[in-house]
Amino acid sequence: MKRNAIVIACMVFIFVVTCLLTIDLHRTSEKEVVSQFQEHQLIHARHLAGLIRSYFESRLSGLQALSSFPSLRNGEPMERRTDIEAYLQQLKKVHVKAVSVLEQRGIVIESTDQKSQGLDFGSRDFFLWAKKNENQGKVFVSSSFPNLLSYHFEVLLVTPIYQDASDVKHTKQGGKFVGALLLKIDLEEFLSKQLDSVDPKMNLHQVWIIDEDGTLLYQPTHKDMVLRNIHQKDNNCTQCHTSFDYAEKILKARQGKVDYEMKNAPSKLAAFAPIDFENARWIVVVNSAYNEVMGFERKSLRGHLVLLGIIVSALITGFILLNRNYQEKLKAEEEVRHWREKQTLEERVRESEVRYRTIVETAHDIIWTLDLQGNIVSLNRSGEALIGYKLSELAGKHFMFFVHPEDLPAAQERFLKVLQGEPQSLDVRGHTKDGNIFILSVNAAPLYENNKIIGIAGFGRNITEQKEAEAALLKNEEKFRTLVETMNEGLGAEDENGLWTYANDKLCYMLGHFHGELVGRPVIDFVNETHQAIFKEEMAMQRKGEHKPYELTWTNKNGLKIPTIVSPKPIFSKEGEFKGSFAIITDITEQKQAEEALRESEKQLRYLSSQLMTIQEQERKRISAELHDELGQALTVMKLRLKVIEKGLTKDQASIQKDCSDTLHYIDQIIEDVRRLSRDLSPSILEDLGFSAALRKMVGDFTKHYAIKSCMETIDIDHLFSPRAHIFLYRIFQEALTNIGKHSRASQVAISITKENGGISFLIGDNGKGFNLKETAARNMNEKGLGLSTLSERIRMLGGSLHLWTQEGKGTRISFTIPIEKGSE
Repeated sequence: MKRNAIVIACMVFIFVVTCLLTIDLHRTSEKEVVSQFQEHQLIHARHLAGLIRSYFESRLSGLQALSSFPSLRNGEPMERRTDIEAYLQQLKKVHVKAVSVLEQRGIVIESTDQKSQGLDFGSRDFFLWAKKNENQGKVFVSSSFPNLLSYHFEVLLVTPIYQDASDVKHTKQGGKFVGALLLKIDLEEFLSKQLDSVDPKMNLHQVWIIDEDGTLLYQPTHKDMVLRNIHQKDNNCTQCHTSFDYAEKILKARQGKVDYEMKNAPSKLAAFAPIDFENARWIVVVNSAYNEVMGFERKSLRGHLVLLGIIVSALITGFILLNRNYQEKLKAEEEVRHWREKQTLEERVRESEVRYRTIVETAHDIIWTLDLQGNIVSLNRSGEALIGYKLSELAGKHFMFFVHPEDLPAAQERFLKVLQGEPQSLDVRGHTKDGNIFILSVNAAPLYENNKIIGIAGFGRNITEQKEAEAALLKNEEKFRTLVETMNEGLGAEDENGLWTYANDKLCYMLGHFHGELVGRPVIDFVNETHQAIFKEEMAMQRKGEHKPYELTWTNKNGLKIPTIVSPKPIFSKEGEFKGSFAIITDITEQKQAEEALRESEKQLRYLSSQLMTIQEQERKRISAELHDELGQALTVMKLRLKVIEKGLTKDQASIQKDCSDTLHYIDQIIEDVRRLSRDLSPSILEDLGFSAALRKMVGDFTKHYAIKSCMETIDIDHLFSPRAHIFLYRIFQEALTNIGKHSRASQVAISITKENGGISFLIGDNGKGFNLKETAARNMNEKGLGLSTLSERIRMLGGSLHLWTQEGKGTRISFTIPIEKGSE
């Protein structure tokens, strides 16, 4: 019973605490609702202020545009009436009620509102403002004109009219003032229309507007207060207001939130935002009754409290009903619990023993236990399989019986330390029943019972194969190191950051540095400056998995350049991440020197060949001149003497006359041969008429001599090449045509000379028997002659290269292109 009373008391306490917490939560929620609602009100106030400001700005541009009409500036009544009525028709849908025009004294001379016609506003503040020249192009907002305004909240937008106001946006100051233009706007109607877009639940009674000087401009619930200033209080003010502090706060802050209370009226929550437009400095206030805001929250509180009471009552009733059987069940449950705990514990012990035995017996590692004397107590199957003994054979034997004699001292020392409570680990050798040696990695720890050491548990892993593999690896590594260090090639390795990680002796010798001077330093530091860009490019390719041998020049310690062939191999991790590379580096200094020597030799040979050809042409020219001048002249003299002798013979010397005649004919043939030989050695037509004429003459003679048809398509190239080049070209065609006539058995020859891409292309082709180019190239120099070599060398001296096509039975084509000499075009 006492326990039930305590439970009931706790339930009551919990109920009271829950009620208090609910009330406190309600208050906190109420504050949060008020805060969020006022934030929402502030957004509405800003939105409403923005709408009014945007509306004024829209009317401003239209008002300024209308004031610039010529009919208003120049005082033309008919046009003026038409313009303002048309303007009003456009603006009626945007709450503009009237458009009026004031002349320069302030009298309304034209208005869409007949009631305003003839009114005098000459002393009003907005007209006095309009007359000031500095206000030209500006707009004045007026709200204090009870004689003009109706019961609605209406305002005037006023702008001055000047005769020279031709450009509203860029009005010239100092024009003649001719009056003012007024727009009468029903702002209450505008607000009524806009509230739906702000919040459909809002109405005009929740909005009021006050000027920053304290004048109330709009208050739909207290219209008798409109145009009264809060700073000018009287006895009537105290009938409704206990304080004007909230109004002072609104005027001072101009934007924010406030709550206030009036006599005989509910409390209000309000938010306010400013409107700054031209001379107007207004504040829009949006308010709501506090009770309307919090009505739902309070109703929710009452519902929660009622529900809470019902729940607590149901719990207490249920507790009383259930408590009747509590005492009876308690004893039975206690007995059942004790029995189940005992059964569970026994079952766990059995399961734990089975799991332990299964783990021990199926483990790949060797597991054993020793007593305090070091005798074997237990050994799993892996241990039996390793040493070759059954547990029944080992029971009572000391573990030292199986330890290698050399490892006995270390094993005995570790055994004693474990008995002192210090776990130990070591690698130890042992022997099997058959005498084989094995190596175990052993971890041993003491066994405790009642905080007392009763034995030792040992765990061993057979690492015999691992140790043998490590030994083999060390041996192979030593072989590899010996191979690498004695190889004739340089071998280097770098990491992913481009730093040396290894360099063999040959590489160190090549670069002139010790091993320690290379490792850890950037590889690029040893690359010659001229090849560093190549090295960076190749490293970028290796990071992508691409690699190929490339030439790289290094700079050794003495500043000498070392040309090499680098054969790299990138290294990547299993995840595909670049980890560096190694490379075989071959010193090609001697090869480069040999290549340079070969190039120099070839250069000298080509120079010698050029000189020989030049000398050959000079010698041909000399021999041609001697043949033409000396031998030709001698033959001519001989011919003349024979003619004299022939004329001196008598008629009875007819046989001698015939011999003289035959001899003269033979001398003519010799003279012609000498002339042809002289012409072939140094054709005078080449010097006299140029290459093109000489070539045509050569082809004509070739056609007559060999009875081979010819076809020529040429252009004039004499002005494109020097006389030396003309001679080389002449000899090229001479050699080619001679070979065709002697060897090709052709019936037709084609010659083409064309201009292409800054050079002159030459083609000589025949339809002869052709030949096997590979067989001809494979012959020795004595068999194949110097014809093609001479052609190729002359073409090379002119800056071109020979292209030869031939096929047995299909003829031969020789083509080459010579660049035009500079300054010749």
